[in-house]
Amino acid sequence: MLRLVLKALAESVGSAYGSAVLAYALAFGLMVFAGDHRWIDAILTSPTFFLPMAAGSLFAYALRNHLSRVSYFAWIVPGAVLVRAFLEVARSPYASNSETWNTLFGTKCGASECLYQALFTLPFVCGLSYSISSACVRASRRNSVPARENTAK
Repeated sequence: MLRLVLKALAESVGSAYGSAVLAYALAFGLMVFAGDHRWIDAILTSPTFFLPMAAGSLFAYALRNHLSRVSYFAWIVPGAVLVRAFLEVARSPYASNSETWNTLFGTKCGASECLYQALFTLPFVCGLSYSISSACVRASRRNSVPARENTAK
C-alpha cells in the first residue's frame, strides 16, 4: 500500500511539475526565436494555457509504455496545492473576487507578477492534461492490442 501511495505521489508531482518545466522551456524557445513575448505569455498562461496542456499531453505520450492506473490521478496533488493557494489569496486582507481570479487564472496578474499562476495553476493544468491524455493513451493501447491478435490468427 505504501509503495502505491509513493508511486502515485511521484507520478503526480513528476508529471505535473515536469510538464510545467517543459512548457516553460518551450515558451523560452519560442521567445528566443520570435522575440515578442506577449503572445507567448497568452499561450503559456491565461486565458488559453495551451502550452501547459500540450506539455502534459506530450509527457503522457512520451511515457506511454510506463503509464499505470495511478496516472489517472496525477492532478490531485497539484489540485490540492492550487486549492491551498486559492484559500491563501482569497483570505488576504484586500482580496476581491476579481483579484483572486486574476491572480490564479486571469490575464491581469501583475500584482503577484504571475507567480501564483506559474507555481500553482500551471502545474495543475499540466497534471490534469497528463491525466486525461494518459487515459486516452491507455484506452488506445487497449483497443489496438486485440486488433493485432485477431490479425495474427
